[in-house]
Amino acid sequence: MAFNLASLKVSLLEDMRQKIPFFRDFGLEDLKGVLKGCQQARFPSGARIIKEGEVGDRMYIVIQGQVQVSRSKGSKEEVLCVLGPGECVGEMGMVERSRRSATVKAASDCLLLAVSPAILDRVNPSFSSRLYRNIASILAERLRRTSNLVEETQTERNRLRSYRDALEEENQELKSTLEELMGELEKVGGRAHPARYRVQARSKGNR
Repeated sequence: MAFNLASLKVSLLEDMRQKIPFFRDFGLEDLKGVLKGCQQARFPSGARIIKEGEVGDRMYIVIQGQVQVSRSKGSKEEVLCVLGPGECVGEMGMVERSRRSATVKAASDCLLLAVSPAILDRVNPSFSSRLYRNIASILAERLRRTSNLVEETQTERNRLRSYRDALEEENQELKSTLEELMGELEKVGGRAHPARYRVQARSKGNR
């Protein structure tokens, strides 16, 4: 369904322009021009919006609700993130018309704005360059967040590795201590047995 501009107040348009990175640096008329070419898409909770591996050329902007981004990992599905209002998904598909690298599902009932490459054919080159610049900015920010997450994950792995090494060292020390104790017990047992036998022998001789 085409986006209904008539239902939007100027204050709401201004809010979208300021809070949605894709519309950064747009004037109100620029924003209206883009919205005219967009489609509203409503999805109930759990509905699939984008399927990993499929070819797609649309990106989606979350207006209401939340979406979950996940990726196949063997037979399981690994959740990468949950995005809310103002966030975008599917940018690479719009830029490259490539296969989707992840699956996107509605994490709640949501309203999305579907943006297709056809919009770029209806605007002047300077305007489309701004669109691509904003997409590049969104991807750069996502890359930064992902890089930070990878670094945090690596730090956590290193911490866990150090903890594991410490446990292995402690386990080895306990093992060595136990072996020493067992050796001492064997020595004590070896000395105790002859004495016991000598006591038993004397007892028999006295009978």
